Amino acid sequence: MSVRQLCLLSAALIAAGACAAAPAKPMAEVVLPAQEVRIEQAMQLDMARLLQARVGESWAVNLPRVGHKRLTLETVITGRDGLKSWHARLGDAVGDRIYLRQTKRGLHGGVRVGGQVFAVAQRG
Repeated sequence: MSVRQLCLLSAALIAAGACAAAPAKPMAEVVLPAQEVRIEQAMQLDMARLLQARVGESWAVNLPRVGHKRLTLETVITGRDGLKSWHARLGDAVGDRIYLRQTKRGLHGGVRVGGQVFAVAQRG
């Protein structure tokens, strides 16, 4: 075994040991595909207001990893299944957006802020 291979094997074993020794952190309820970010903080949007909202309406929201922003609805679509989808601008930045889809259990979607994209979800 070469020195390089030995170093890589040692590093892998040390990392595995550190992971096994780390205290277990409670996992979020939301399970997402591997290519998306795991939610560590639940989103808490006002569902009653969102369900009644119309294009052009605007209000303040507090989102995980983003904080307080002004949400301005640009598109509201009701699907054949009766569930809604929303597309909204966040704040004043041109590219900052939120995309939400109503599910039988709550909401899921994505947020793009400052060039970063991550998943969001809400139960209830």
